[in-house]
Amino acid sequence: MKVVVDSALRVAKADLTPAQHAALVRALTYANPEHQQTLRGGRGRLHAIRMASRVPALLCAVREDGDTLVLPRACGTVLTEIVGRDSVEVDDRRVSVALPSPVVAGTELRGYQRRAVEGMLRGSGIVHAPTGAGKTTIALAAIAAAGQCALVLVTSRDLANQWANDVRRILGVDPAMCAGGQVNFGPIVIAMVQTICDPDHLASARDRFGVVVHDEAHHAAAATSRIVLGGLPAKYRWGVTATPVRADGLDKLIAWDIGPVRAKVTIAELQADGYLAVPQYVQVATSFATALDASERFSDVVTAAAMDPTRNALIADTVARDCRDGAVGLVLTGRVAAVPELVDMLTARGLRARGIAGASSVIERVGALTAARAGELDVLVATTIADEGLDVPVLQNLYLTSNAKAEGKMLQRVGRVLRPHPDKGPPVITHFVDVRVGVFAHQARTRKAIFARHFGAAAVAA
Repeated sequence: MKVVVDSALRVAKADLTPAQHAALVRALTYANPEHQQTLRGGRGRLHAIRMASRVPALLCAVREDGDTLVLPRACGTVLTEIVGRDSVEVDDRRVSVALPSPVVAGTELRGYQRRAVEGMLRGSGIVHAPTGAGKTTIALAAIAAAGQCALVLVTSRDLANQWANDVRRILGVDPAMCAGGQVNFGPIVIAMVQTICDPDHLASARDRFGVVVHDEAHHAAAATSRIVLGGLPAKYRWGVTATPVRADGLDKLIAWDIGPVRAKVTIAELQADGYLAVPQYVQVATSFATALDASERFSDVVTAAAMDPTRNALIADTVARDCRDGAVGLVLTGRVAAVPELVDMLTARGLRARGIAGASSVIERVGALTAARAGELDVLVATTIADEGLDVPVLQNLYLTSNAKAEGKMLQRVGRVLRPHPDKGPPVITHFVDVRVGVFAHQARTRKAIFARHFGAAAVAA
């Protein structure tokens, strides 16, 4: 049986028995999270069931293209387990495109970073490392070692700019950019997924790169990312992320499209070597209460909590007490409308505070982050836009004011204050717990246990 490997795995349907075909479909079928989300809709059980009936409960990663069966590219093991390894003849059509001139990573790699690069050069796959591990440095060192033209996929303009700066600093070359209305190609390209997924742009990129890197690879399960990866036959396909496990269960798509974990770095490793600080975790109870049922109307309750004046006053008082004498704080809220409210309250308490949210302009975001890095702010208030790509090492105190249900998301947020910096003290994570809302109180207990598991029981306040 001949298996063509390019941007996917391609097998002639005639080469498969009906049983093998059916087994492949079963192995690569997965639960549709949209169906599950619809079932949990907040307008009553019968309405949710009726709406969910319009959404398929299962999806399949196998598709047919004429007489050919097309599988995600990293599903070779799934295929050989079904048809037998000895019966497979590989026709490797992946693309290698050497850099026009060699590049060298102009930074000394830490031990775990060298091991990660070695793992990446063994084949496509994921680097799983916490915030502060230097995932960008690892990826750029791997690109240099592979000697291949590279396309880096990002999901925001802020991340694109950060990668471009790091390419210049670490590799000493100017990358081309594909972002917004700007579409340029070169040996190393930083591309927003939303831009490069245009069919014409994707066709132009197809045979230009021997390496594709997906930053924040937990997003690689999104439809646009899967379209882009499915159109690029680069020899190496790498993903870097601090949170490879997704709450919706679609992390299996990341493994199917990109590959297995090639390198894993733990928080404990980085702390033992002094690359991350050991934080203290504190929970502060609020008096917020609501007649709404959070199990049925979770989003509405989150909004009500985020905009509650008494609750926000408690947050502002706590931050004002902590963020003095050079201690810089990051307040994370789940609602955009809460950002200006909290900024005004903090300013009224004598703190230098600024806010950033998804609606903030690039100039506003860059200005706020630059001010924070320069020590010109006491507090930065942000929405989930700060979950990714926020690199401000001086941040010392983190305030979690909303409920992140996913473990990986919580650890990613905590990582924002763990980078050591000579001008800051031990990091403190303060989580505001709505103890009178049963769902939130339960999540807080779970979150406390997660924190103790990753950072040690001694890091959790009694």
